[in-house]
Amino acid sequence: LKGGEIDVMGSVPSRDFVEDLQKDAEFQKKFYLYTANSFTYSFIGLNTKNKKLKDVKVRKALSHLIDVDKIIETVSYGLATRVNSFIHSTDAVNYEKDIPLKKYDLELAKKLLDEAGWKDSNNDGVLDKVIDGKKVELEITLFFAKGAKVGEKIATYFQEGAKKAGVKIIILAKDPNVINEEKDKREFEMVLSGWGSSSPAETDPKQIWHTSADTDGGDNYVGFGNAASDAVIEKLRVTINPQERAKYYKELQKMIDEEVPYIFLMEGKRKMAISKRWSNVYPSATSPGYNVGEFTIVK
Repeated sequence: LKGGEIDVMGSVPSRDFVEDLQKDAEFQKKFYLYTANSFTYSFIGLNTKNKKLKDVKVRKALSHLIDVDKIIETVSYGLATRVNSFIHSTDAVNYEKDIPLKKYDLELAKKLLDEAGWKDSNNDGVLDKVIDGKKVELEITLFFAKGAKVGEKIATYFQEGAKKAGVKIIILAKDPNVINEEKDKREFEMVLSGWGSSSPAETDPKQIWHTSADTDGGDNYVGFGNAASDAVIEKLRVTINPQERAKYYKELQKMIDEEVPYIFLMEGKRKMAISKRWSNVYPSATSPGYNVGEFTIVK
């Protein structure tokens, strides 16, 4: 890119974009630099059927032990936005804006864990509890994709934040195919992953959120849902009126927020460099972030 061998780079790493290209006046004489929203975001999925994670107070506590604002500042160099739902915030009709972002709150997390019965009975720095007649320490394994440097940094921040509350998070890099297999078999505790689409088009929530998808190989691998949430999803699938659909979407988002099957993290910004050899160039949230078909060579 800097040598002029390519005209477009649509996914410049955050550090290079901020610390290199945005500070390189000579480069910017030859290239436009753009950022744009994306429809891809990261989250931590929790196995709600796991004995250590089945209590919603534990899941809520964990959601307050990862400092997402700090991660955005230090890992993403400010080029990311907090998310708190599976609905994109640009969807003004269906997005539930009243769901608060989870803040890092060590004291609240400790309180929730204490209420859930987790104590440090042997003063080893890790909380424990008797489950099914056996003392269990609050050690939770978090999978992330091997080779994902950003994922490793996020996992490490989570590990460090949770340790202060007496929660031991074991971070483990695995091949994505292996992670998918273990998700399919429900043989995981927490997983750092992401969702993405090329546009903000509506999708059928049944595939991910309905209890019928909580089967081996099903996409509801976190085990979310009950009769009430299933009923909302079924209504969504047969309702045509946009206002009525929005009501059900918002109701479902609130249900998900209350149960914390996911800790929603952030939406990364697209970071693009496009040669000034071209005109009619503009950024877009729609993948891949630019429209080469409309580029016009500068004569």
